[in-house]
Amino acid sequence: MEAFWPGPLTLIFPMKEGVFAPTVTAGHNTVALRMPAQEQTLELIRKTGFPLVGPSANTSGKPSPTTAQHVLHDLSGKIAGILDGGETQIGLESTVLDLTNADGPVILRPGAITEVQLEPIIGKLAGSAQTTNEAEAPKAPGMKYQHYAPAQPVILIDGTAADWEGVIEEYRGKGKAIGILASEEQLAVHKAAARATYSLGLKDDVAAASQRLYAGLRYLDEQPIDVILAEAYDLSGLGKAFMNRLEKAASSKYPKKQAK
Repeated sequence: MEAFWPGPLTLIFPMKEGVFAPTVTAGHNTVALRMPAQEQTLELIRKTGFPLVGPSANTSGKPSPTTAQHVLHDLSGKIAGILDGGETQIGLESTVLDLTNADGPVILRPGAITEVQLEPIIGKLAGSAQTTNEAEAPKAPGMKYQHYAPAQPVILIDGTAADWEGVIEEYRGKGKAIGILASEEQLAVHKAAARATYSLGLKDDVAAASQRLYAGLRYLDEQPIDVILAEAYDLSGLGKAFMNRLEKAASSKYPKKQAK
């Protein structure tokens, strides 16, 4: 807590029975705690005088909001108001660290605070568990196999220029209107083939890509397209969290793995 709070780290602790209502803990015997670094939220907590409990400000399973306008789009008429702290700085949800595992801490959801940053403070992690089956209640948000997904199908492309060209030709051959969510470098090559595009910034700037990911998915979902082609990024550093969200939003991936 001293090292990473306030900041994008959620900690899961065991909970004594009767301390929190089941609606607060989703029926689990654990509780997730976080201290945000967002000044308006901290001031709200100070003025309230006690810890606050709240759900995510978006429709379950859909792309997370990164602006007040996104929240209004999803929840207009369902909430009393919005505390507008401006656009989110990181763009991705917090790292979720489970401290209840008998074998040691486990990352349930990767985020801006990475394994490399955590281990010098708390020691070796016991691993990660970032998915759960549909019948099992997730221990942390975003653990379902498909999550953060727009209405339009997202095709994740982790391949060469030839892979991109092949996927584009496949969907154009089917008469499908294409949207592309990709780096400036990729858009420079394939923009003409798309009806709509959204830039994630330069390829080597995964922080910018992370900050723009959900806004891009939301923007393209509102365009007259049939499919979103999204560019994969390297898994190092923040890229692991970025790819976790993009893979959960995607309905398929190219190139497809060959069956053994």
